[in-house]
Amino acid sequence: MRLPQFSVLSNTERQEVAERLKSTFEQLRKRRDRIEKEWVDAARYIAPSRQFKGGEIMAHHDMAGKRRGTDVYDGSPVYYVNQMVNGLIGQTANPAQEWARFTVRNPEVENDVEVQAWAHKFAKHIYAQYRRANFYEELGPTVEDGATICTATMHIDDDLTNDMPVFTAIHPYAVYIDENRHHQVDTWYRPFQMSARNAIEMFPGDRLSDRLVKSAEDPKTHLDMFEFLHVVEPRKGGDHPLDPLRMPFASWYMEINEKDVIEEGGHVESPYVTWRWRKNSGEVYGRGPGLDALVDVMTLNHHAKNMLTVGDMAAKPPYQIPREMRGREQIRPDGRNYYDLDANRMIRPLVTGVQYPIGKDLLDDLRNIIRQHYLVDFFVMMQVRQGKTMTATEVEQLRAEQANVLGPTVARQSSELYDPMFQRVMVLEMRSGRMPAPPDAVTLSGVELDIEYVGALFQAQKDQVEMGRLNRTLAEAAQVFQIKPETMDKVNWDSWIDLIFERNGLSQDLIFDMREVAERRKSRAEATAEQTQLNQEEQIANTDAARGRIAS
Repeated sequence: MRLPQFSVLSNTERQEVAERLKSTFEQLRKRRDRIEKEWVDAARYIAPSRQFKGGEIMAHHDMAGKRRGTDVYDGSPVYYVNQMVNGLIGQTANPAQEWARFTVRNPEVENDVEVQAWAHKFAKHIYAQYRRANFYEELGPTVEDGATICTATMHIDDDLTNDMPVFTAIHPYAVYIDENRHHQVDTWYRPFQMSARNAIEMFPGDRLSDRLVKSAEDPKTHLDMFEFLHVVEPRKGGDHPLDPLRMPFASWYMEINEKDVIEEGGHVESPYVTWRWRKNSGEVYGRGPGLDALVDVMTLNHHAKNMLTVGDMAAKPPYQIPREMRGREQIRPDGRNYYDLDANRMIRPLVTGVQYPIGKDLLDDLRNIIRQHYLVDFFVMMQVRQGKTMTATEVEQLRAEQANVLGPTVARQSSELYDPMFQRVMVLEMRSGRMPAPPDAVTLSGVELDIEYVGALFQAQKDQVEMGRLNRTLAEAAQVFQIKPETMDKVNWDSWIDLIFERNGLSQDLIFDMREVAERRKSRAEATAEQTQLNQEEQIANTDAARGRIAS
């Protein structure tokens, strides 16, 4: 949701801001030149759906509606990327299950049953909004950008008409980033195109260029495209949650080819989030499997193209044809070509003797290297071991191994993508009043929510460390319990079972709160005491009856 505000800056001050923004934009463009060529090749050979031409500001728009993938002669890398993307989403943000949970950080209310229930209800609301909106549709291209070009950006806005957030996977070429001294991305420069008629609807006409306004007024040119720049950057001294001109992030719009700012606004939290697969020291943009595997991918593609050429030469060789038969030759099945009894005047294939000493084994080796870059076997480990009987323990060990290998990747993905994304959506939901009403305990004390990810990959990491430790401890302690049962009194079994429930993501709806548990235990103890009393009275009565029979 844009919070436009037209500041009290004078024309001169607005022009100075525009000049600063354009100067910074040019610096960001020059700095990214170093890595852009690799991006172009990575998109061309590994992610054709994100293919673009480098060099121009709006180069990614040039590919709109055009055929892609025409330079790919071996589709294995594209398949491997899709396997990794689908596997990573399925194991971290699976739409079929809840993959994150909210816990209350405030010590004074964190154990309040009503507060916990509200946090669970809030999480369900967020998931419902994700399913209603286009989150999962846009998460795919975002993760694909992260796996191939290794830098991915998503824009999150609010659709007040339909009461839901809106997600947009921004093409990597379409946004320039910078980071603060803590190596966190906090600046986004995004050039984009907009038709004249849409620009007039979005911005006030008195701030737009005369050329654009005239174009919008003419039915013959109102669909002409114009270039704009959107900038989101930290605002010095920005600490006000309501005044757009004093919010932590400043938002600027301007026409790239003009000298004035169209609109100034602000955000409490950035509407952009950027995730780098990993990042080298001294670099702003990400590195990852897409760029690591690029040499092998291009080598494979080169040899695959050559082998196809050699195959074509063998199947469709060039022919030597007498000049007088030009236009009358029939080089096709059941073709008939008539000639005099002159053996030198026959149509015959030109024997090239071409051979290509690159065999299938070498291509398979290259494919296997690329496959390992994309950790395909980890994401399809059940398919790789198809036909082999595996115990539950073996499956858990495989998942633990997978979690270890992908640990750094999912850690950065959660901190740079999922964390700020959840924060942005939470603020939008609270600001718009769509969030479930909090209980009084939260209203009175305020609330801070922590996000805990419980997707399969995150859970496997936790299980390996925490649940593994618990299971080992219990197995070793069981031997002591058998020898000295009273040592079981040293264990807080309620806390133990709560930790197990928590680590396995058991819904709060299925767990009784401690007050109800205490009442149930009290009722059970009273029933047990009553039954014991009845048994004792019955035993006494039986003993008295037996004595009476003996006395008589």
